Amino acid sequence: MGALSPVGDGYSFAYLPGVVDDEGAIPLSRSLPLRAEPYGPAETAAFVEGLLPEGRRRQTLADELGVDVDDGYALIAELGRDCPGAVVFVPEGQGVQPADPKSLAWLGEEELDELLVRPERGLIDPGHDRRMRFALPGERHKLALVYDPAGDRWAWPEPGAPSTHVVKPEDPELPAFGINAMACMTALRSMGLPVAHTELVPIAGHRCLVSKRFDRWGEGAGAERLHRESFCQAFGLAPRSEEGEDFDWRRSCELLREIGEEDAIESIFAVAFCDYLLGSRECIHGKRSSLLYTSEGPMLAPFCDVHSVGVYESHRTCRSVYKLMRECELSGLAPSALSDDPQLRSSVIGALETAGRLGEAIKGVAEQARQEGWYGDIQTRLLPPTVDAFSVFGDDLFDF
Repeated sequence: MGALSPVGDGYSFAYLPGVVDDEGAIPLSRSLPLRAEPYGPAETAAFVEGLLPEGRRRQTLADELGVDVDDGYALIAELGRDCPGAVVFVPEGQGVQPADPKSLAWLGEEELDELLVRPERGLIDPGHDRRMRFALPGERHKLALVYDPAGDRWAWPEPGAPSTHVVKPEDPELPAFGINAMACMTALRSMGLPVAHTELVPIAGHRCLVSKRFDRWGEGAGAERLHRESFCQAFGLAPRSEEGEDFDWRRSCELLREIGEEDAIESIFAVAFCDYLLGSRECIHGKRSSLLYTSEGPMLAPFCDVHSVGVYESHRTCRSVYKLMRECELSGLAPSALSDDPQLRSSVIGALETAGRLGEAIKGVAEQARQEGWYGDIQTRLLPPTVDAFSVFGDDLFDF
């Protein structure tokens, strides 16, 4: 596709001439359209940073690799063998050939056990150059692995063997996180909302939340990559910048209309509202909303990482739902929703219906979990945050 090169304190990206001349080529990002001129550090970093881990996980990996935590070029050079979407970073001159399943680095029970207890160090092994060489955004400890259904085994991804699943072990800071996320994701899926497929899977004696990657096609070592990018990447917003944190919902709706996905606007706000009702730490935003590029064109990708933090806290840290409604109005989803009484009533009715559906979905998932054997006490605490959040919604809406 192109070349990433160091420039001063940053790095630049340039498309290969053959790519620029290819009328059917898909750009790396909507913020990096095909052109012969290289893109500078700021434009390039907005995309690359969106591939990399954040927070404590980024610091741990940087320390073990011996690189500056703010050096995105050095990090992607070490971790870019498998990234979100169809992106692979390899040294210049090194091709990407399909991998032989026999040559993959299959993980034994001992290594899996070691990795799933969230080690603070020891993620990178200098003697094992294929270990942890993948990029995943976010702060929580997780693994991108290749799953072989025929042999029920896991391997490290490689440039020629993309990861097929994301594995999230239990988080000691959030007890029963797997059941929590599984219940929330299943509830939203039962409501017909676009969320990734997840399962609770025992791996090396640990209960893990396993998500099948929606940016992959096929399974095992023969899987292929599909390109995707977050809304922040599409708009050229670095996730760690102030602009990237304060995401513009209106622009997201304009983007969906531009690609012919106007029907998805309702889904993105419904998922955001459910996120709020469940007591999430942060609503759906530019880092968690993404586009998936298919043979039929770009589309809104399924959502991941829907879970409740409200079950662990005495208060919610999510943005005001009044602000969400205002953003809904500004986006054009509900024109004049806060100033015109008929529109306001329509918005309130829609919110009530969503809240009611979510409550019933949570109850239904609890019964499903009992039947399937993954029910946990934490599920009984999912409904109170939902009810409490909606009561605050009422206060916000009618007291503005």
